[in-house]
Amino acid sequence: MLARWLNNWPQKLGALALAIFLWFFVSTDDSSITQRSLLLPLTVQGLNEDQIAIGVPEQIEVTVSGPSNRVDALRPENFEAVLDLSESSGEFQETIRVFPPQGISLQRSNPQDVIGIIETVSSKTVPVTVAVFGELPAESFLIARAEPTSAIVRGRGEPLSQVVTAVAIIKASENEQTVRLFPADAQGQPVSNITVEPLEATVSFIREAVLHTRRVDLNFQTPEVEPLVIASATLSQSDLLLAGPRDSLATLSRVNATVELDTRQLIEGSYTLELRPQLPSGVTALETPTVNLRLVRPPLSE
Repeated sequence: MLARWLNNWPQKLGALALAIFLWFFVSTDDSSITQRSLLLPLTVQGLNEDQIAIGVPEQIEVTVSGPSNRVDALRPENFEAVLDLSESSGEFQETIRVFPPQGISLQRSNPQDVIGIIETVSSKTVPVTVAVFGELPAESFLIARAEPTSAIVRGRGEPLSQVVTAVAIIKASENEQTVRLFPADAQGQPVSNITVEPLEATVSFIREAVLHTRRVDLNFQTPEVEPLVIASATLSQSDLLLAGPRDSLATLSRVNATVELDTRQLIEGSYTLELRPQLPSGVTALETPTVNLRLVRPPLSE
């Protein structure tokens, strides 16, 4: 076997050397042509700020050819794919122009033409709504406040008309949170093809005590009605239901109330007026009591 391998060994060694040389030459030769496909981002030009093109793809696929060492090194950012709509309005059909690097040939692009429509977009201001999820403390509740309190939504006519708010979804917490806003309709469902500015809102929380209720006595303070006098004053109720923090209500057993009268226009007769209770800060009345006043002129003195 060894003798067989050694037979004509100079010729065999020469053939091996020639094969190695040819392989090296081919692998390093810039003139070796190859093809490759890439996905390129599509740039749309020629639209005004209040216009949007419908039906335009975000990417196109191109097949290019060229020297293998250059083709292998290509990246999408080496190309420019442009759809120029500066001369278009309404429905359009335009050709995508692809600009490859020097020395690279474009074989085909998919799609080559784009059929679409140019629509006008508009904007409006909507309030920011905070949606809180998670368990709240039993003895207090959290008030969530967003900054900013409103946002600008922008889009085509039909989708834009559905948007009534920009929603920030946050977890119940006492910590400040920055969350993304999304456009929503009256049912709280997201609306697509709408942009929101700003993209985010900062939500802070205020912890407040749960309001308690208590019924207290009502004391009517008689107003001055000169030159008339009050012949009678009848209250619609003798007590009043209040709501507020537990500590504030604990110190109340009676509240004073009065009425507002314009004495310049008073004449004899009966008046039914709303009472204005004098309440401490944080306490509110859950009822609206009234008083019926009968005003008369005082008798003339002899």
